[in-house]
Amino acid sequence: MKPLFIILPVVVVLAAAAVAFWLWRRHRRENEDILSAVVGASAVVTDKIAADAGGGSVSFRGTEWAARAVSPELSFEEGQTVTVVAVEGVKLICR
Repeated sequence: MKPLFIILPVVVVLAAAAVAFWLWRRHRRENEDILSAVVGASAVVTDKIAADAGGGSVSFRGTEWAARAVSPELSFEEGQTVTVVAVEGVKLICR
């Protein structure tokens, strides 16, 4: 009877860890797929992107995103089409 009280909790913990690891890897792969679809895509500037304003915003696939230019000397006017070169958190880096 005593071995059951030792073995059963260990098996349950190991099974839960395996499921958690599997879910984490699946979620990570999905996020990588989303990021790879964003980088290189086009977006339309909805609020002027300028270094002095700390960035602006773009419309990407119907969703509004915060954005900034890839370098401080670049600026983009409303209505211009830009290319997404990176993602930093929830901000798109554009060229």
